[in-house]
Amino acid sequence: MDESIISDSVFEQEDFERRKNSFSEYSKYINAIRQYREEDSDNRTKEKIHQLEEYINLQAKIDQIRRIFNEPREAFRQRFLDIERQRLEELAVQQQKLIEEEKAKAAAMIKPIKKKTSAGKKKKK
Repeated sequence: MDESIISDSVFEQEDFERRKNSFSEYSKYINAIRQYREEDSDNRTKEKIHQLEEYINLQAKIDQIRRIFNEPREAFRQRFLDIERQRLEELAVQQQKLIEEEKAKAAAMIKPIKKKTSAGKKKKK
């Protein structure tokens, strides 16, 4: 029961055209997918670059605002540090004066005591 396949040039030509069209449609479909993927990848890359640029701009704005806010605070802090430094210097000067006065009092209290020799004893020669 061999079924013989009729080989007809018209049938073969139609089959060839059908397969050719099928392959062509598949190629178009694949190329469309590739193109969509490339465009999507390009768009994502552009969006990443846009986000990074936006982030850099926001960071610059934040830094500028920080500087604006920190300048008066830093000026106040510096003024306070200068006052504190002056106070400590005055305190050190006062302490130095007290130390010098104490040394002077101690020196004044200690007078050289002359040794008295007893009247009954004579010095040996």
